[in-house]
Amino acid sequence: MKKVMIFALPNSFSPSAKNSSYDKRISPLGLATLGAVLMRENSVRLIDGLAAGMTLEKAAGIIEGYSPDVLLLSVFDRCRWALEPAGELIKNIKRPMIGLIGTHDPQVNADIMKGFEGIDFSTYGDPEYTALQILKQGSSDGVDGAVCRKAGGIHINKPRPLIENLDELPLPDRFLFDAKIYERFPHENKTANPIDVQCARGCPFGCSFCSVMLIDSRVYRARSPESVCAEIEGLVKKYSSREINFLDSVMTLDRKWFLRLCALMEPLKVEWSCQTRADLVDEELLKRMKAAGCFSILFGIETLDEGTLSSINKGVKYESVKTALDMTKKIGIEARVSCMLGLPQETPASAMRMVNRVVKMKPDFAQFHCTVAFPGTQLYEKALDWGRLEAPSSRKFDLTGYPFVPAGYRDSGEVRLIQRRAYMRFYLRPGFVFNIMKNPSAIKRYARGAGIFLRILSEK
Repeated sequence: MKKVMIFALPNSFSPSAKNSSYDKRISPLGLATLGAVLMRENSVRLIDGLAAGMTLEKAAGIIEGYSPDVLLLSVFDRCRWALEPAGELIKNIKRPMIGLIGTHDPQVNADIMKGFEGIDFSTYGDPEYTALQILKQGSSDGVDGAVCRKAGGIHINKPRPLIENLDELPLPDRFLFDAKIYERFPHENKTANPIDVQCARGCPFGCSFCSVMLIDSRVYRARSPESVCAEIEGLVKKYSSREINFLDSVMTLDRKWFLRLCALMEPLKVEWSCQTRADLVDEELLKRMKAAGCFSILFGIETLDEGTLSSINKGVKYESVKTALDMTKKIGIEARVSCMLGLPQETPASAMRMVNRVVKMKPDFAQFHCTVAFPGTQLYEKALDWGRLEAPSSRKFDLTGYPFVPAGYRDSGEVRLIQRRAYMRFYLRPGFVFNIMKNPSAIKRYARGAGIFLRILSEK
């Protein structure tokens, strides 16, 4: 039996970096599933330095205090790329065997290991059984799904088959993390203690900006609806909460599977939210969702500008988005949208035209992210054709950052300015404020969101 520490690194150890509410939005269910598998034969501790906003000194102290035989670093989960903190940490600890919970692209992992000599191995593909075998064997030599460091350099072992039946994995071990420190944004939940649940892995779509295919692969695999509902029943009893946040990026991808899930969820009498694409809902599906307890859907629309859409391989047209939002609101489900600013071929003028189109659609909420070019994505590979990259150290390398600047913008400051204007245009319009005031039950929810909104506007 080995002592194993799974460590989710913060996006930055810089003293000037702020620990934002975005960093603790999502509980680390993937890492908790990995931990549950490794605990079959090892002693495991999971530290979420991201959610805790941990300093370098604190992180190093925790590792030294636990003195693990193997330290597994997580830098890719939850839409981020925390490589610089990994390098800083490795330099400031007495080195145990260090592994990287990597991407599904072994070459990306190999390139990272070339730049970080302290990393002994990395996993690619589904990490659970690869990491378990490495721990049992004591090395990564010959382990399928591993990239290992040898005297002759970095060697990519043959791939391990993806886990097709996710039901064979144990449920995430939620005792490994403190559920109380995670907090969704006000527009994402109704109660104070919603529970995160993950149903599937992978996304078959090839959006040029998206890191999901690197982290979870492009092969979609889902747990059985029965497994999901059994987990929810247990969580409701354990946490005394009747609100679920599904973390899946495309919840309605498999229509037959999803309708079965809705049928099983209806008697559970829970409220839940999810996210999906606008072209993957219809009126019948939305009605079934409403009956099963769905109160809110986030649609990842990214942009409504046709020229920009073609550059990101999104494949969802304006008409599909408008139809989906209209149907969702008609049936009585909140319609939220997620948009991106600073995409290839975008200019400040076209960005604001897109924002105005979003306003006319009247979704219940909107979020506007500055575009990040994650290494390994098509956007990163073609970034210099479409604009330029900022050094990741200039800002946290996650969805609150903006290392990509399209050719149509002067600099990253202008991208940030357009983001502030977008939020002001959407949330400070009289119609939106009036709708809040006539709904007393929602005022508290909106008031908490106002604090986050004001912080966004005040950031430079």
